[in-house]
Amino acid sequence: FLGSSGLFYLGSALALGLRDKFEVYGTYNNHIIRIDGVSSSKVDILSSAELQDFLNLVNPDCILYCAGIGFDEAAENPQAAELLHFKVPSFFFKFYKKPHLFLYFSTEAVFGQEVYPADRKCFIEKDAPGPKQSFGITKVSGEGVVMGSNPSSFVFRLATLYGENMGGSFKVRSSWVNHIQNKIEKKQKVTAFTDQFRNFVYVGDVVRAVKK
Repeated sequence: FLGSSGLFYLGSALALGLRDKFEVYGTYNNHIIRIDGVSSSKVDILSSAELQDFLNLVNPDCILYCAGIGFDEAAENPQAAELLHFKVPSFFFKFYKKPHLFLYFSTEAVFGQEVYPADRKCFIEKDAPGPKQSFGITKVSGEGVVMGSNPSSFVFRLATLYGENMGGSFKVRSSWVNHIQNKIEKKQKVTAFTDQFRNFVYVGDVVRAVKK
């Protein structure tokens, strides 16, 4: 796993789901995370030297790229979004030439706010992406460099994840459902989007798809 600040929610779920079948290595930078059965290392993936040292040490057969920032963060800091979603993968394929599977986790937000085709009210994989915000734009760029650089690459366009708490006892990773539940239990105000349609996917289904 290559991540920007730990395995986070998706990475934690994948690590827990894959550790029984594979030897799993994860990276973190600022936020340490420990999961039983998973080897974790402090690696700044923005440092070419640290990234090369880590990959040479592990010599992975498969790389899961979970690094990135969220929708709101990308809007506030588009430079960081471009760096993590596009430039780091671009750099990676320039220096790491060993054969491997590469899994890139993208988003349904690559379809942005374009008008649906006249004959239906949803997007399908064959539709051309048309994002209007930094999050989707930089993910589209990342998809392009990944699919164009490595024939053994897969792109997962994920909807909004939900599921159980993940991670280890040292640091728990939660989905948005848990945050809303905590606010409701504390009788705090819960805000919601009014200008977007969101789809959802159970994180366990994502893990099963990755396994296949």
